[in-house]
Amino acid sequence: MALCLAGVPALADPPWGNPTPGSDGLNDPYYPKDGNGGYTINHYDLAVDYDPPTHNLIGKATLSASATQDLSQFELYYDV
Repeated sequence: MALCLAGVPALADPPWGNPTPGSDGLNDPYYPKDGNGGYTINHYDLAVDYDPPTHNLIGKATLSASATQDLSQFELYYDV
């Protein structure tokens, strides 16, 4: 099977720019190397429930984020 891409430049710039990783860490005072730059968290929503008889703590975190640059990767850390 042959594929013909006549008229399409071989080295065209991708439509999303030139993505790069964000900066290493956010310089947070407690976890300075966690996460990375290049995006911002717009909103956190945390729902937590505790069941005393079983001593179970159950939670759900929902967040919305926006890239502040064209990213090739990003990292989210969570500790349990």
